[in-house]
Formats: sequence, C-alpha cells, structure tokens
Amino acid sequence: MESRQEAFYTPERPSTGGRKAGRPIELKTNHFALSLKNATIIHLNDLRITPDPGRANRQARDALVSQVKTQIAEVLGIYMLSGAIVYSTKKLTDACILAATLNEVEYKITLVHTKSFDPMSSIDHADAFQGKQFLSILLKTYLKTIKLTAIGRNQQYFDFERKVSFNHLGLELIPGFHTAVRSLQDGLFLNLDVNFKVLRQDTLLGVFSKYNYKKHLIENEIVGTSCLAAYGNNRVYRIDAILWDKTPKETFDWNGKKTSLLDYYRKTYNIKIRDPSQPLVLSIKKIRRENREEEFLLIPELLQMTGITDAERADFRIMREFS
Repeated sequence: MESRQEAFYTPERPSTGGRKAGRPIELKTNHFALSLKNATIIHLNDLRITPDPGRANRQARDALVSQVKTQIAEVLGIYMLSGAIVYSTKKLTDACILAATLNEVEYKITLVHTKSFDPMSSIDHADAFQGKQFLSILLKTYLKTIKLTAIGRNQQYFDFERKVSFNHLGLELIPGFHTAVRSLQDGLFLNLDVNFKVLRQDTLLGVFSKYNYKKHLIENEIVGTSCLAAYGNNRVYRIDAILWDKTPKETFDWNGKKTSLLDYYRKTYNIKIRDPSQPLVLSIKKIRRENREEEFLLIPELLQMTGITDAERADFRIMREFS
C-alpha cells in the first residue's frame, strides 16, 4: 500500500532565484481607512423601559424615547441611539431615571452606564468589536442624512433621487452602495461596493390584474420571488404564499386592541388601502437562533417586485440598456 506521502503530492513554492525582494507594484482597493476627526472615548449605556412595551413594538418605544430626548442630551451630551443601546460622548456616573407617558400609561426610562471604549482600537484590542459596531451605526446614521435609503438588512443603501426609469420596460434601476466596516491589521476600514437594485414599476396587485386573478398563473409568477415594501423601513420580503381567503379587512391584536390591516396602515403610515378586497400574501421569516418562524401578512398594492425575470436576463437588448 502506498504511504500517505506517496499518495498525495504537494507542490513546492517556486524558487526566488536568491532574490529577497520583488518589484513593487501599486494596487488600489475598495477599502478606505476610517478615522474620527475628534478622537474620543465613547461610552455605552443601556436603555431600559418599565413596563417593557416589547422589542417588537418599536413604534411605542420610539414614541417614549422621543418624549425625553432633550433630557437625555442634557445628561449624556451628544448621543446616538441604537435599539436598547445609547452611545454617548459624556460618561454617566449614576443611573438616570426619566418619566414618559403613552396611551395614559406611565413609563420609567432608565439609563445605566455599562462600559467605555476607544472606537479606533486595533484589531487585537478588547474594544475592537465595540468600535466596529459603533462606527457601523454612525455610518448608517450618516447615510440616512444624505437621503440614501436602506433596503433589506445587509447594509445596502440606495439613492432613489438618481433612479433611472425604463418606462417601456416597466423597470427602474436604483444606484447605491453596499457598505461594511472591517477590522484589519492596519485599523478600521470602510469596505464600499457599488450596487444596483432593479424594481418593477408595477405593484404586486398589478400582477394580479395582469393575469386576471387566475390563481395558478399568479402563483407561478410571484411565489418564491422577493418584493419591496414601499413604506416604513423599505424591507424586502420573500413571497411564500398567496392567501386567497384573506383580505386587508383581516384583524389582529395591536396594542391590546383588535385592529384591521386597513386601520393599521392608515394610522401608522397614513396610507389608505384602495382595494379592501384584494387577497393577502404571506412571507415567512426563519429566526434560526431562536428556532422559530415569524409570519408577515402583506398587502399586494403596497409591494413592488424586485429583480428581473430569466427571460429579461436572456434578452441582450434589455441588458445592453442597463449597461
């Protein structure tokens, strides 16, 4: 039997001919060094609300925090909020307790300092992760101030003011960027990639009308595809099923009250649903770390299909126009 050494051959590195240095060449990359103009220590604080309105009820949490934002600034100086974490330039010495009221319920908002860190720490420093997270949130905040729209959860931002419309194709091309803050040996860098999003000008409800509400044709066209919810945080959803027996008149429990989807969109987004009899679509999100699924009922007239079909991708005339 052959020995392991005989059975596997590993090529050796080529000889350098005795040379210890090669010819230097200039390379360019899409990684840009990050630095803070006024380098400072950042303080991390926990924000706790009692009674807890629930992490899922973001609207209630935002409304409560909005009531005390001036008081938070007085205590923390310049601050940045991300969920239940508050980053600040001023260190909180003692726990700060603030009061707010929503829907005749009194809430207690508590700020507690948890740690301080240097956001520009090197990759092997204990603060490196916190610095990377802080700069990612800071970048996200800045991109919103220059009117870039976040789509999806993969740090993709698009400039809708510079969209290119192809009306004869019923498509729109939205330019944007994919961003990521990375810890490398020489410090923190911004990785920036050019990105584009293709949106169909028609809504999902338009697809229903196009196929004259023939179920099998519609399901073949849209089930398994992705759609953009053109409201709120512009989230992208995968369409898993069409619920032909449900409409926007469907009710659910919202803040302890039975509310229809019609009323929810009117009160939350100031959107009036034009067709209250349209079927709903179902999107299922798998939350792997909690080993569970979350279901979303969506309204077709508020959804835009994304991407292009295989037939469009194979059409060289369409692809030439995009280029």
